Parts: sequence; structure tokens; C-alpha cells
Amino acid sequence: MLTTSVRRKIQPFGSAAMRAFSPQTNQRLVDLDAEVVCHNYACLPVAIDRGERIYVWDVEGRKYFDFLCGYSACNQGHVHPKILKAMVAQASKITLTSRAFHNTQLGDFAKYFTELIGYDKLIPMNSGVEADETACKMARRWGYRNKGIPDDCANILFPTGNFWGRSITASGACDDPSRYH
Repeated sequence: MLTTSVRRKIQPFGSAAMRAFSPQTNQRLVDLDAEVVCHNYACLPVAIDRGERIYVWDVEGRKYFDFLCGYSACNQGHVHPKILKAMVAQASKITLTSRAFHNTQLGDFAKYFTELIGYDKLIPMNSGVEADETACKMARRWGYRNKGIPDDCANILFPTGNFWGRSITASGACDDPSRYH
């Protein structure tokens, strides 16, 4: 339990008081990340503050092309008017539903997409690593069910030099010692 005196000293995350106390520079934010964020990526020394379509700006006002743009899960650009409008409209009704429920959007989306690409079914994913993990599960399942591989004898082969995420499967399938270990 926090005492009253300690509770008063804590500023809400992102508050004006917190920003006033901490100058927004690339170096300060890089240093802060180095101090308190786990180091699973070697980041560029730039702290992005905002984005618009294919551009991003750092906290010091410099403009960049964003060639990464949420590369693993969300690479549609930044603040596109049509996407923003659809997102606000949807978020005003409901933000996210668990896959434990059905919802009004998934079936229609899946029907459209499966017809577009010519497949029978779709498994929606949030990220690339989830898609790759699911591909591994589906390959094992197919091997056991269709190829008759004996239980607990399936092997999945991965190419050398691969990188597809930081899950335990992805890290274990990688031959880069820094990622594998």
C-alpha cells in the first residue's frame, strides 16, 4: 500500500507534469529506454513522436520516411484518414472482442478474404510470429493426421539464417546465438 505522501509524488503516465520534468530529446529517451526497457532489439537512436501516412517525426521535429511502419503486425502507415475514420467508428461501439465470442465483423471479413485468395478458411492473427507459430502447429497436425507420422515423432525443419520473431519456437528455430540463447 502506498502512503499518502508517496502517492502524491507519483505523476500519471504521460502527464504534463511528467513531460515538463523530462525534456523530450532523442538522447534522453534513448537513455531512459536503456535504463528501464528490456533490450530485445537494437533500436535506432531516434524517439518517434508522431506519424502521418508514410512519414514519422522524432521528438526534435526531424521528419523521416517510415520504411518499417509496424512491420510485423500493422504496416498500413500512420493516421490515414479512411483507416482512422473506420477505427474511431468501430472503437465507439467496441474496441476488441475475444475469440471466445463471435462478433459482427469477423465472418464477413473472412468470407471476403477467403474468396479473394481462393482458400476455404482463414485464421486471423495479430502478428507475424503468431502466423508462423500457427503454421508450425498446422504442419505437425497435418503430418500426424494425413501422413501417419507416429505420435511425438514429427520434426519441423527451419532454414539457417532465419528470423521470424521472439517466441520460444521462433528463438529455438534460429541459429543466431544471441536470439537462440
